[in-house]
Amino acid sequence: MVLTNGLAKRQNSWALDISTAGYDTDSLIGWLYEKGTQIEHGEITDDSFLFDWQQHPDPDCDLSSEQAVRDAVRVAYRGAGEHVDLDRIVARFYEIPEYEWRRYYLNQFTPTARAWLPTGAWHACRAPDGEPPPAGTSIVLGFDGSYSGDSTALIGATLGPNPYLFVVGCRERPEGREDWLVPREEVRAVVDRAFERWKVREFACDPPGWFREIDEWAEQYGGKVVVKYPTNNVKFMSEVCSRFYSAVVGREVRHDGDPRLARHLANAILKETVNGSYITKESRHSAKKIDLAVAAVIAYDRALMAKPVARPRLIWLHEI
Repeated sequence: MVLTNGLAKRQNSWALDISTAGYDTDSLIGWLYEKGTQIEHGEITDDSFLFDWQQHPDPDCDLSSEQAVRDAVRVAYRGAGEHVDLDRIVARFYEIPEYEWRRYYLNQFTPTARAWLPTGAWHACRAPDGEPPPAGTSIVLGFDGSYSGDSTALIGATLGPNPYLFVVGCRERPEGREDWLVPREEVRAVVDRAFERWKVREFACDPPGWFREIDEWAEQYGGKVVVKYPTNNVKFMSEVCSRFYSAVVGREVRHDGDPRLARHLANAILKETVNGSYITKESRHSAKKIDLAVAAVIAYDRALMAKPVARPRLIWLHEI
């Protein structure tokens, strides 16, 4: 950090950072890794940033046998030459915890003990095509909004016992923009397009900061249902987070593979209280956002419960 801060003062300077993966993405290497993956996925552009990260591409790769471990090492170390001692690396798999082995020898970031979802569980639920459902499909929408600083997220989900989750929209604060405010008109436009494209049976919203818009949406969409979703109720959220967790681990939910949603889920940690456990950020001021994760939990919960209604209504799902 000190060296790169100093180099920033000099023209035509550059720095080379070398590291293996870690367990804390809220760290210097974690920030560099996240920026690099955002560039790779086309989320941001920075021609001054070279990102060359070699790792095993499958976070849920098979390690159930010695041969499977050996094959995983060959994939991760492709092109490394004959100097790599495969036998010793395979032996280390049985000498240290798996999450440590994945970090050191597959170069995969692994969650801390407080992380919510198990390594590879979300990736295993990815649908093959990753496309939004066809126009006219009955869906529910989960909305987690913020005023500034965080991000605002909208997730869609098909109805039924095995919902398909897909990112409808997400607005995140750009890097370095401390004065950034959520573009509310853009968010409203995304919501409007969603209602035009699909049959929205329920629109569940985390209300803080968006009460006026929620009331207006309730008046606007006729026979559609607009719901204020009580994310501040710990007991209620612990129940819905538990159902979402079980669905992911049991592969009873599918998703579109959006890297932003995967990142927000990876950022989520489990906070335990006397009233139950629910997802939250690592700290109040952490730059690691989880808004898409919250919206996904909301959408999944309502996809299991949603039913068509005859007239619009504005309700509270749970007494606070």
